[in-house]
Amino acid sequence: MALGDALLISHGDLSAERCPCSADEPIVEGEYFVCYAEEGDRSCWAPVSPKQAFHQASRKPVRVDMSDYREGGPEAWRAGSCFLIDGKQTYRGNTADFLAAARPMPECDSPARLTPAGVARVADQVRYRRGFTTPE
Repeated sequence: MALGDALLISHGDLSAERCPCSADEPIVEGEYFVCYAEEGDRSCWAPVSPKQAFHQASRKPVRVDMSDYREGGPEAWRAGSCFLIDGKQTYRGNTADFLAAARPMPECDSPARLTPAGVARVADQVRYRRGFTTPE
């Protein structure tokens, strides 16, 4: 695994004990999770989704558009919109636990990932929203 790599993960397949979420109650489940921080055998992941959500009261967008930062991977990864769900909804744990929760991705020439600029944008949002900034 490397920074920016994307995995197909169902939120329900992650162990809350082994891969805790930084939000008290996750907003919504993402199909793809992207790695935005790693240290040794531990990493931090943020879910992304093709749908943009809005806060109920303020109607302000919850998600940040990541569409222009995708590369590689299957057509489903590159097509349509892609939003960071919320920098507050992040996960961390042993990288092996995220890999174990991942579903197989369709065959493709190169792995699904975010560009370095996309990883930096995710990390900025995570800091701003006070998600997990280190994999400790």
